[in-house]
Amino acid sequence: TKERNDIDESSHSTLHKKSTGKFGTGFLTTHLLSEIVHVSGVVKEPTESEYRNFLIKLNRSGHTIDEIIESVTESIYQRNTIDNQPAITYDPDELSTKFSNTQSHRGETKSFQIVTSTTKTTTIAIAVCKEGKSFSVNPLDEALPRLFCDFPLIGTNDFSFPVVINDSNFNPTEPRDGVFLSSSIDKRIAENKAILEDAVFLYNTLLNFARENNWKNLYNLVDFKSPQKKDGFDYQWFVKNIEAKLKRSIFQAAIVDVGDSSAQKRISDCIFPAGETEELRQKIGQLAKEVPAIRESIPRDDHWEKWFDLVEDWEDDEHVELLDCLCLGQKVEGWRSISQTSFSNSEACLTWLNKYLLFIGDNSMYMNGKLCTELALFPSQKGDFCKKMNLFVDGNIDEELKNCLGLFEGIRDYRTILLHAKIDNSIDWLRLPTLRGDNIIEEINNELKRLDRDKKYYHLSETRLRVASHLTACVVAPNTDVFPKRQVDLFDFSKDLNLFSKDDEKALVYWEDGQHILAVSNSLQISLLVQKLCDLKNLDGLQEKVAPRN
Repeated sequence: TKERNDIDESSHSTLHKKSTGKFGTGFLTTHLLSEIVHVSGVVKEPTESEYRNFLIKLNRSGHTIDEIIESVTESIYQRNTIDNQPAITYDPDELSTKFSNTQSHRGETKSFQIVTSTTKTTTIAIAVCKEGKSFSVNPLDEALPRLFCDFPLIGTNDFSFPVVINDSNFNPTEPRDGVFLSSSIDKRIAENKAILEDAVFLYNTLLNFARENNWKNLYNLVDFKSPQKKDGFDYQWFVKNIEAKLKRSIFQAAIVDVGDSSAQKRISDCIFPAGETEELRQKIGQLAKEVPAIRESIPRDDHWEKWFDLVEDWEDDEHVELLDCLCLGQKVEGWRSISQTSFSNSEACLTWLNKYLLFIGDNSMYMNGKLCTELALFPSQKGDFCKKMNLFVDGNIDEELKNCLGLFEGIRDYRTILLHAKIDNSIDWLRLPTLRGDNIIEEINNELKRLDRDKKYYHLSETRLRVASHLTACVVAPNTDVFPKRQVDLFDFSKDLNLFSKDDEKALVYWEDGQHILAVSNSLQISLLVQKLCDLKNLDGLQEKVAPRN
């Protein structure tokens, strides 16, 4: 028999089963799956109380009348032996009807079962296969008609519905390649529309049942494309009363297997890798998987392409988020700074960013336009994400010089405009200009001179003196042989007057840059020493202030 899930009309609750005879529309659909199909299941005659197993071979491989008669005779003989089978104990909660067919090019045998849901005269059907303790939904063949009026309506394989619908009350068109669904006021059209609305209700029940019972590969249960406008088809009615209701059910159900876990999420809570080619989608998906905040929102690796094929048609819907290279860049920009990302540490974030930027460079289609020019994708040395046009490569600028410039009020911090040192600036497409030590030295000197010229700043601001003291404390350089002794002496004299301690020493790593700046700062520091000596007034005061040096 073919077992159907019969919906209780009064309560719309669900699911008890009834037998509808030995040969129903479930058998008819198998002819579209393979030339030879073996059907097994459980049968009970209406006049009997016992259940029995059966196995029937449906063979449509014959091409002559004699061959067809022979195969039908064999099936009838197998049917007539059912009464000779022993009685069994039947569990109504188990799916008992199975269909198996052999793939001739591989010699493989595939078994599946047809799950149906029925109300009134309307039945919907989907094929599933056993997978552990649960079931996996099979895809519908592209050539399989979606509409049946007991027999298939050939030509409805592109009908916008995710499962097969059968109803003996359908009013098919004259060539039986569809059903009447125009906007005209007609009894046949109204009946067809009512059947489709019943099918939507049945679909909602089946989808919820599949989700609650942890069925797998549910993308095959939601696979349908939006309808096309055409003559004789009430597009507006279909979109409002069929497509919208189907999508509402689909978007509300947690049916997407995500990440590496067994968790399932709603489509609206997922992100789907997108791109021009499957190769690009795979690379974008792999990049996205490495981002902790995104990882658990992406479908399982082996489901990416299945879901993309589905949701690409729905990308204008607010519930669907496609993640192409540009969208991934927008997420980077939304992080604002390295510290606000979901990575465990800055090193992990910077490593990932290098991969992403290299991916952009390897795909020329992304080299121009918004992705490379308008998005803040590039971290500065302060950790904030900036636009490419606002950044420079650090040409080995000494860190103490950057710190020194930061002492001026209202002067930009070079670290806000320098590309982070851990970002690979050898990537060809970055092509950032370079700032060197000479640039920052010139800016420091210009500021010191400006403050010296402006008497208001000379009397009221201590900025220039803080800068001079900072530079005077820079007495450690890698190559001490070329480091001027006068700079060490100036620091020691300042230390004697308690302007510094030994712990205040700082290192100028790139001394060849530092030597150009010290002439201005030395002058200011010497002036400060002179002022301190004057404040001591006499030798006795100096003797008390300065401890003897060996």
